[in-house]
Formats: sequence, C-alpha cells, structure tokens
Amino acid sequence: MAGEGSPAVQRGATLRIPADEVQPLPPGQFYVYQIVGLRARTPDGTPLGEVADVLRTGANDVYVVRPPVGRDVLLPAVEGVVERIDVAAGEIVVRPPEWL
Repeated sequence: MAGEGSPAVQRGATLRIPADEVQPLPPGQFYVYQIVGLRARTPDGTPLGEVADVLRTGANDVYVVRPPVGRDVLLPAVEGVVERIDVAAGEIVVRPPEWL
C-alpha cells in the first residue's frame, strides 16, 4: 500500500532511467535499449537491416531484424549467430543460420 503522497506502484508500468544513470553490466551483456536500433550486418559486410525489437524467450533472446524491404528476420542471440555487438559503432555482426 502506498503511503500518503507516494505514487502507487502499478504493474506493467514503464520505468524510465536516464542512460547515464543505469548500472554498468558485465562485459558481453547489454541492455535491450542498447541493442534496438543497431544496424545488423554479416561478417562480409552485407547489410541485413536494423534491430527493431528483442524478444525475451525462456532459452535465449531473439533479435528481430527489420530489413529495408521484406519480412522481419528472427535471429537467436546465441554464440555462433551473434559474432559481435558494437554499441559505439552502432552495429551488430551476425552469421544468420543457413536455414534463413
């Protein structure tokens, strides 16, 4: 129960924290807001699109990559598919599975 003058806690509410106030994560871990918006490309430089969303599954995250034309591509965020995430450069290097 919220005290007088305190805002009530609401389930499902969005909590916003300025980027300069978030706690740093261990190397190799990223916040979702750092991933969404990155340009996705293959190791040879072929552009795939932009990360539009991150789906949280029980096993691993899935990156939703939106190409300029065509359907979204779902990439599992696992070793062997994601080769490098470079937030500073604004890109993610991925090796899409052969079935894509």
